[in-house]
Parts: sequence; C-alpha cells; structure tokens
Amino acid sequence: MLGDLYDTKVDIWSLGIMAMEMAEGEPPFMDSAPLVALRLIVIDGIPALSNPKWSDEMRDFIEKCLTIQPSERPSASTLLRVRIQITAVANITELITPFHITASIY
Repeated sequence: MLGDLYDTKVDIWSLGIMAMEMAEGEPPFMDSAPLVALRLIVIDGIPALSNPKWSDEMRDFIEKCLTIQPSERPSASTLLRVRIQITAVANITELITPFHITASIY
C-alpha cells in the first residue's frame, strides 16, 4: 500500500489472508469496497477469527502472517516450524460436493 518493493513478506501476508478466508469463508472486510477495506486494515488492523472453534495455534499462525510491519513478519522457513492442529473433515465429499468441480483434458 505504501509502494514498498515486493518481496516474499507479501506472500506471507497473502497466506495469512487466505488462511483466514478458508477458516471464515470470506476475507476480512468482504462487505467493504476494496479501497475502504485497505484503509480499514491500515487503521483497524485485521480482525481476529470470529469462530471460537479454531485452535490457539491456528490463531497464532494467522496473527504471525498478518504482522503489519514486513520486517517483523516471519519468513516462510520460520512458519514451516509452526505446529498447527487442524481437525480433519469426516467426509471429504462435504467439502467438494458444493463446488461440482470438473476438469477437461484437451
């Protein structure tokens, strides 16, 4: 947002947003216009996961990824050492059935 050079810390930020989106079903400030959402992130920060079912480890992982200052944000190799416990879905079709994913071979 400030025009800093792109580096891998941007990818770590994106990982945190994506993890949050997968957990909550939508990214933070989804109901806001994109520029308003950026302003809210800068002013208010990213909201915590709203559903209490997520482990402290998951919350900590996302918080680390979304550290505002890129110089303080952990590297990918550091994040690979973070232990996260995620409960598996009992039936994988619960995840994929709503999407009806099809592939075509050309």
